[in-house]
Amino acid sequence: MATAGHRLAADEELIKRLCAERPEWTPEAIEGAAHEGDLGYEDGKLLFGYCFGLKARWEDPEGNRVIRWLCGGAYGECWRQSLMLRSTKRVYITEGETDALTLLSLGVEEPGASLVVGLAGASILPEPEPYAGQDVVIIEDADLAGADAGERLVERLHPYAASTRRVSAREVAI
Repeated sequence: MATAGHRLAADEELIKRLCAERPEWTPEAIEGAAHEGDLGYEDGKLLFGYCFGLKARWEDPEGNRVIRWLCGGAYGECWRQSLMLRSTKRVYITEGETDALTLLSLGVEEPGASLVVGLAGASILPEPEPYAGQDVVIIEDADLAGADAGERLVERLHPYAASTRRVSAREVAI
């Protein structure tokens, strides 16, 4: 994953292409996530690194979105959760990795103070213990799956977190 991340971070043309495909992303957010070792690109696939697995996203020849675990799995963690520090006081949880990239592009994260993470999937919830004492802001997609994931996250994290709050992704984009 490190090699795929370094290649992505160094490839300005690829970063420009990714940003053209997803105008809500900034080159700085993509390059930063690639340098962190959590994001890579190889053989037309966007790679998301987890402590226990590697997830890929790409389009097949018919233009259908494909999402697959190449190895391992999330096993109770969010994408970028490994970057949480003791000084992290607020965690923003999005419904997925690409939503997390969008939030990073909006400049929501404050290094050392807050962290943006993404669920591996709407039905794959993280273990609650790492969120103990954190202010957790759940950024929900504006659909039924997002609302359901937000509700389940609050139920799971509330006993551990200092606070939990649900916010619509539409509110953040404004």
